[in-house]
Amino acid sequence: MTSLVDLPPPIIVNIASNLPDKGLFSLAILNQKMRELIRTTATTTPPICVTSPEEKENIRKLIQTYPNLTDVNISHSRYLTDDIIEFLVEKCPKISKLKLWNCLTLTDAALHSISRLTDLKWICLGDNQNFSNDGVTEVLKGCEQLETLDITLCTNVTSALAASIAEHGKMLKELIAEFCPAFATNDALTTIAGGQCRQLEKLIMGNGTASDEGIEALFISPLKDTLTILDFRRNAEIQQSGYDKIRLFPNIQEIDGVPVSSLPEEDTGAYFINKRAMYGDG
Repeated sequence: MTSLVDLPPPIIVNIASNLPDKGLFSLAILNQKMRELIRTTATTTPPICVTSPEEKENIRKLIQTYPNLTDVNISHSRYLTDDIIEFLVEKCPKISKLKLWNCLTLTDAALHSISRLTDLKWICLGDNQNFSNDGVTEVLKGCEQLETLDITLCTNVTSALAASIAEHGKMLKELIAEFCPAFATNDALTTIAGGQCRQLEKLIMGNGTASDEGIEALFISPLKDTLTILDFRRNAEIQQSGYDKIRLFPNIQEIDGVPVSSLPEEDTGAYFINKRAMYGDG
């Protein structure tokens, strides 16, 4: 009977490409032939977590073994350091999706390395107070294909970053910046609205300081026609008139997490003000 390892390489590659991450990496332990096939086939890792100094060497080995990775998740890694990110960028230059949520030991030096990933389209940098405008700007400048930027809980990022987004975010479709009070301001909204990011579809700025003035800046800009999702929960300065204005965006599909199809056709603003009064989330 023919075993899996005896199948022609194209068939094995086809099987491997349809396996979940854990199954794919399990195949690599069968023999040398399989290890080499998986080494060149693997594009996605299971979630990796560097929780001790000893695991730093293991992550280096994994990175070096799988040079064609395009989707990497190293979130919640207490011992992930800037030099490992530099090594990742050097060995896996095809990365298009990178999640670094809650990697508290990383600094802007890691973002400078990431800026060399020219295929990068999606990045999550959330929950890291070391990242600043400088590092995120380098990512925006270097990663010209970037479509999704998540800087949630990056509390050192300020509204000045909006100038970099406006200039370099030409391909940006999603901007997620919850719990960034120094960034989620009217000034940032006005700058972004007047910039080059004309493809923006999803904008999330919960727990900021935006008001109706910022909503108006979006409404009179080209973004009025591209935005489909707007979320300003816990922005206490947005009033009933601001929500009524959001309802007038021609392609809006979701406001503060609520599908537009579920909202009343009139008095949208009153709905959200009442919701804020009841639940405190705007």
